[in-house]
Amino acid sequence: MLHDCGMIELPWTINHLIHLRYLDISDNFGIQRLPESLSYLHNLQYFDLNNCQVQTFPAGITNLINLRQLISVDEIISKINNIGKLINLQTLPTFKVLKGDGHKLTELSSLTQLHGRLRIINLGNVEDKMEASAAKLYDKVHLDELVLAWTSNQNSSFNDNALHASEEILEEPQPHSKLKSLTIRGYRGARAPSWLRTETLASLETLRLENCGRWEDVSFIRQLLHLRSLYLKGIPAMKQTTRELFGRPIENKFFQGLKELVLEGMDLLDELSSLGNLPCLRILQISGMPAVKILGLEFYGFTYQGNHFPCLEELKFSNMSEWEEWTWTGDSELFPCLLVLKIEDCPKLKMLPPLPPSLTTLELKWTS
Repeated sequence: MLHDCGMIELPWTINHLIHLRYLDISDNFGIQRLPESLSYLHNLQYFDLNNCQVQTFPAGITNLINLRQLISVDEIISKINNIGKLINLQTLPTFKVLKGDGHKLTELSSLTQLHGRLRIINLGNVEDKMEASAAKLYDKVHLDELVLAWTSNQNSSFNDNALHASEEILEEPQPHSKLKSLTIRGYRGARAPSWLRTETLASLETLRLENCGRWEDVSFIRQLLHLRSLYLKGIPAMKQTTRELFGRPIENKFFQGLKELVLEGMDLLDELSSLGNLPCLRILQISGMPAVKILGLEFYGFTYQGNHFPCLEELKFSNMSEWEEWTWTGDSELFPCLLVLKIEDCPKLKMLPPLPPSLTTLELKWTS
């Protein structure tokens, strides 16, 4: 271990350590380059160069076919050409898709040992559905979390060709059925891939849909019976109401275990209803709903007697520019477990409901 020892370079003779399996040179800020001889350490399994000044890897780094852990900043790892040759690699936090050979999505095909989290960015650089399919994400059975992202500049063109291309590409990289967390960010299509519209991801616990400007139908989330956290952010074209998504109490066989719900940036949504029917919800955040003017009794799901939001501990509203009225009734107990209430940038709101005795934190902020 050579961690934080003031080293400024690795010796060229390091290739003599032919049985070396563990190499930690992290926190040696003086190291700016790595010797080509490093590529001969064929038994190396763990290599940590975090917090070094290295900008590129030797060309032969992909000869280290026994390497399991490669720890460095994402931007440096993304420069490795033909990273798919590191067939035993277990950690690859971010894969950046580029159009040149050696950086296409096909590099992921042979990386069947990846564990934990994988973030795939720049999906707009994928040429066609054949390249997307070649990633073989269904083979990555040790992955728990998957992020599929288009960059913001790639998301700027909302023409029909871009829509169709995005839908084709997202259709192909179907993850394995035991995946726990999925994020789709910057998607330019209008509909979900078929593997999201079925019960393929039966074990999914966390779903994030972010900045998907044309996505219209999110009703597929009702198929995800084991969701614990749901984030719908920046989906202005969404057509479903919260009543259609979360239903009446007697129909609400879905979302029985949902604990966290974030709704943000939905321009067409003009009412918030049935959310009080979610029996296990602990955190609710609502933001950027310019069409919402009244928070009525339907917010609580008033179709039966009893407590509403029975487990809610944290409630936050922000950037609700037209929200004027928050109605309630004294017949039922509201928010019996609420600890935190935050309201930010809701300039037209006139009055708050009666606050529960459980409340420990109240924040009211207006920036203009």
